Amino acid sequence: MRCSETLAPLTLLTSKNAKWKWTEVHQKAFDTMKKIVAREVLLSYPNFNDVFKIHTDASATQLGAVISQKGKPIAFYSRKLNPTQTLYNNQAQIARNS
Repeated sequence: MRCSETLAPLTLLTSKNAKWKWTEVHQKAFDTMKKIVAREVLLSYPNFNDVFKIHTDASATQLGAVISQKGKPIAFYSRKLNPTQTLYNNQAQIARNS
């Protein structure tokens, strides 16, 4: 499962119009992300003489990216798609639905 899919239930709670209700689904997403973060995340300082790599992740509801060097994360980015953007087609969705 992608991190963006794991985070989706939590980011739904951040909407201005969302009614706050913490459920078992939210707790499971939170616990899963805590494990992922504890295992994989320790930011490093960039070395501008080394090659940077950009890794991306997307689901039907969110986008995410990591900039890394030598396998170590330098920066993270994540955001929820707005309702219109969730209707956009992308190559991965097309391949899954084929």
